[in-house]
Amino acid sequence: LVKLGAAAMFHDIGTVLVPDEIFYKTSTLNPDEMKQIRQRPVFSRQILSQLDKDYDYLAEIAFHVYERQDGSGYPSGLKGADIHEYARIIGLADFYEALIHSRPHRDRFLHFTSMKEVLRTGKNSFDRKHLKALMNVVSLFPVFSFVRLNSGTIGKVLETDARYPMRPKVKIIFDAGHRPMTTERIIDLKENTLLFITDGIAEDVA
Repeated sequence: LVKLGAAAMFHDIGTVLVPDEIFYKTSTLNPDEMKQIRQRPVFSRQILSQLDKDYDYLAEIAFHVYERQDGSGYPSGLKGADIHEYARIIGLADFYEALIHSRPHRDRFLHFTSMKEVLRTGKNSFDRKHLKALMNVVSLFPVFSFVRLNSGTIGKVLETDARYPMRPKVKIIFDAGHRPMTTERIIDLKENTLLFITDGIAEDVA
């Protein structure tokens, strides 16, 4: 765990060698700029290789983080077990983290939208066991997040169950007419099969 944590902290250190005008560009990158962005793992390996031999693993993992299970990653197009396992874990965490935070060219995605994107685009790019672990840790619908049900009501998630990630316990906040509830109504979606979540929503929208 210490090695995994250290590798996660230093995996993108090569970013310091990418020009700021490229890294913080708000418009679409041109092919040459994208090529420089994709040099980050190469730069990271160069920097980390200067450390003591005891830390060789840091350079190897950093070089592999942007490789993908199906060979669609970079810089070498490695597949499956050819990618260091710690790099596969960090690569997934990095992909998820990038979605839930704003970037120069886009606003952050809601957690629910981010998880859907991870599952949609990551099913071939990442290990199934790692995707499952991420799902168990962060959940599709974190506690205190807001969701819309098929009834049109809006609720706040009170409790989740790893066995039923799509069916948390929800406290209804607004009725279908978006009027505040005057009486407490808590629904356990595991037990109420007629109701289900249709979307996650931002707190300011709720």
